[in-house]
Amino acid sequence: MTNLKIKDISRNHVHESEYDLAIVCCGYEPRCTFLSEIVETNNIKDTIIFSYEEYSHSEHRRSIDDFFMTKWGKTKLSKISSDRVDIIFQQLNQWFEKTHNKNTDINVLIDYSSMTKSWLSTIVFYFLKYLPKTDNRQLNITLDFSYSIGEYPAIIENTQFTDPIIIPGCEGSPLTHEHKAAIFLLGFDPIGPQALFNTITPDRSYGVYASPSAKDSYVEKVISCNSEFISVNLGGKENLLGLPLSSVATTYEYFNQIIMPMKDDHNISIALFGPKPHVLSAILTATSNLNVTCMYSKVVDSNPRLVQGIGELVITRVTI
Repeated sequence: MTNLKIKDISRNHVHESEYDLAIVCCGYEPRCTFLSEIVETNNIKDTIIFSYEEYSHSEHRRSIDDFFMTKWGKTKLSKISSDRVDIIFQQLNQWFEKTHNKNTDINVLIDYSSMTKSWLSTIVFYFLKYLPKTDNRQLNITLDFSYSIGEYPAIIENTQFTDPIIIPGCEGSPLTHEHKAAIFLLGFDPIGPQALFNTITPDRSYGVYASPSAKDSYVEKVISCNSEFISVNLGGKENLLGLPLSSVATTYEYFNQIIMPMKDDHNISIALFGPKPHVLSAILTATSNLNVTCMYSKVVDSNPRLVQGIGELVITRVTI
């Protein structure tokens, strides 16, 4: 088990910190600019800006790209496909080898508000698993993750999903245990969890949703969307747990409490259909435990949604 220290911090901690690197993402949603609007660039030595190739010619996307280029000055914007985690890894490695390989203290700010799950997990894997194993020195790594809470204009229940995708860096142990267990992060897509349930066929199942969340009505809508899945596949609400959207540290602690009694005889999967802070908690849980796998399914033919930020950030400090 990897020894991670995880705590929730405020935006004041970010304003008062100095970073060797900021990793930001030009997404499809207006909320992806919020952290960059308020952060001081003078406290950041280097910046990596990732932007999606998909929908890059839309007027809305161009405006977001222009904002990031203006905010971060001469930093090159890397437009890559959402599937290209290898380029994410390569750019992080190039930065470390050229810029930071003489120092043992590494402080990084990461805005994952509009990152794909795979991009986020690749960044976590690089700093928390790859570097500590490949660098012979005792590295002191601090990662501050920032997520801009948004309000969706309307709920859309998607019906078509890809085959299951295992998150890079969260593949779990090759050891096969006698039993299988699964934790399902629930959002507004009941078809996705059902498809993964049919793939995993777990002996034990648990559900997690965000509570408290951004809106009071969120919990009611999530439970309503997933009512059949909760009843049939989870065995009712007794295996359903509400965990706060605003605390990655709390969610991480509860995930580890859930899996602890099952670690010796279960292969454990976490299905990622809930909000990004819960996804980050799941990725960190898989990073800390060998026999935990994170997986999800992409929505087929979905269009970007213009999710506005509400002016609140979920900020998490992870140290190793």
